[in-house]
Amino acid sequence: AGLDGYFRRVNENFHRVLGYSESELLARRFVDFVHPDDREATLTEVSRLSRGETTLRFRNRYLRVDGMAVWLEWNARAVPDEGVIYAVARDVTERVRLEGDLEKSRRDVDDFMENANVPLHRVDADGIVVWANRAELEFLGYPREAYVGRPIAAFHADPPVIADILARLSAGESLTGYGARLVAGDGSIRRVRIHSSVCAEEGVFRHTRCLSIPVAAPGAGDELARAEAECAALRTRVAELEAALAGV
Repeated sequence: AGLDGYFRRVNENFHRVLGYSESELLARRFVDFVHPDDREATLTEVSRLSRGETTLRFRNRYLRVDGMAVWLEWNARAVPDEGVIYAVARDVTERVRLEGDLEKSRRDVDDFMENANVPLHRVDADGIVVWANRAELEFLGYPREAYVGRPIAAFHADPPVIADILARLSAGESLTGYGARLVAGDGSIRRVRIHSSVCAEEGVFRHTRCLSIPVAAPGAGDELARAEAECAALRTRVAELEAALAGV
């Protein structure tokens, strides 16, 4: 393409993707084929190229001859003295769709975890609470700022118990129904059964995934089963999308 805003030459794949003939593409400014919402960003990128900068993985939408949008990802460099841009684009429409689906699924997981009716929290490798959901905070009676960011041991009535829990999790064990006593914000004791496992990436401990089920809560077992099933389904969807993206 030229820095004057017109294509100089396009290959067969490019006009096949867009549905225009080569002569149609060469006769109009290339920004005319860009989605209106992406034209300003495209012109900004061309300006950068004209100053000798390099474009890497810039994305914009082009409009096909049938009006459908196609996402293209560009790598380009310009030779300002010659007034030309050398660019390579690939169609990433499917990848963009998958990325959008993945982001939505991750938001769904986060929303489920935050609003689940069972108390949930995460603890990092140093034993610090890094997140707790609404049900956990309400169950123990702490404001978020008094709970998150503090050692989980500070909320256990029995130091040997939480020491054993953390040691088991650090060793890669999963806990099911581990009995513990937690100290509520008003000083009272809440008996719970802890279900916990470790979330690790490439063998590195990221955080625990912990459910604290009140011992006396009616229907707690059913609620736990429902929560685990729904969460598992959401995580499976995320994993499927991540795998699909890896293959695009």
